[in-house]
Amino acid sequence: MLKRLVNECRFTLILAILSPLLIKEGRLEKSRQTTGEKKRDPDNIPVRQGEWHGTNQDFKPGDKWFYVPGTSLRGAVRSRVERQVRTLGGGETPPRVLCCDPFRQEEGADRACGDRLQKHHPKARGDQIYQQSCPVCRLFGSTSQASRISLTDSNPVQGTSLVVGHRDHIGIDRFTGGGRHRATFRDQVIEKAKFAHRLSLRNFELWQLGLLAYVVRDLALGVDSPLPFQLGYGKAKGYGLVAGKVADLEIIYYEPVGTGARRRLTDLGDSVTAAERKAYDLKPGGCSREDLLTQHPQGPWPYATRWQVTQAEAFWEEAARAWDQQWQNFKSLSEIYPRPRGKRKTKGQRS
Repeated sequence: MLKRLVNECRFTLILAILSPLLIKEGRLEKSRQTTGEKKRDPDNIPVRQGEWHGTNQDFKPGDKWFYVPGTSLRGAVRSRVERQVRTLGGGETPPRVLCCDPFRQEEGADRACGDRLQKHHPKARGDQIYQQSCPVCRLFGSTSQASRISLTDSNPVQGTSLVVGHRDHIGIDRFTGGGRHRATFRDQVIEKAKFAHRLSLRNFELWQLGLLAYVVRDLALGVDSPLPFQLGYGKAKGYGLVAGKVADLEIIYYEPVGTGARRRLTDLGDSVTAAERKAYDLKPGGCSREDLLTQHPQGPWPYATRWQVTQAEAFWEEAARAWDQQWQNFKSLSEIYPRPRGKRKTKGQRS
């Protein structure tokens, strides 16, 4: 069922840089050429487009070459969502583990969903994989199933300024407490810029948009957020603080145009059969508002109807409410995957 398109949410996420941003260029080889005690070239530079030609490296600003990878932002968003889900499950006694650790391959309550499924259920069907995954893996995917969410790379927004600067750092001598001789390094950072990412969420359930709603709220608050959003390298140094806003928010329903006379926000569970809803453990959306959507000015497509979100704040509030109502209905990972019992001892076997 998830292999066919049912619905889609699309929007543009515009990020403004509030503190130096450095997503490190991994292809850089540190220059060993020095002038006196000062290095001529930075040790770390922001990731950029284009190819490297041998060791001939250009450290000029070249603002048209800088970009923010969609994978970097996607990883930061997933980490923020995982923290939110773990916090909710940890408030109970005993704690309910609702979110796996995607890097843990050992047995345990928070073992990665993909690794566990591949080992214990290697021939599981698509509906079984989705049903036996934690809420975060249902949204962002795992090694057993594809992600539902995608983010594009982003170049600087045209018409906005991009400022590049440097930050010099010095190592601290652990004996004297002062600066250590020749333990200096320099970062080239993006001081000011705006980047616009295009985000797409296919076959969404409303609670999944609710998880993203809290990320959108933190980005909108910027430095006033209880947990400001940081991106890239050097978070402990104060790097990577960003603020964001959503633009061009639209909902697409992949259905014949003749059946598209709707204005109520519906999700995947409202658009499939009862058997599919049960097989995939889809949660009901429960949105009853009729004033959130309006027909897209560009009109429908032959195979889909497009809707603009007219009240973005109310839209995110409805999505967040769906998550607040549904998170307690998710099984903990220990309920999905009971702890394997030890082998029964045979008669005469020593303990």
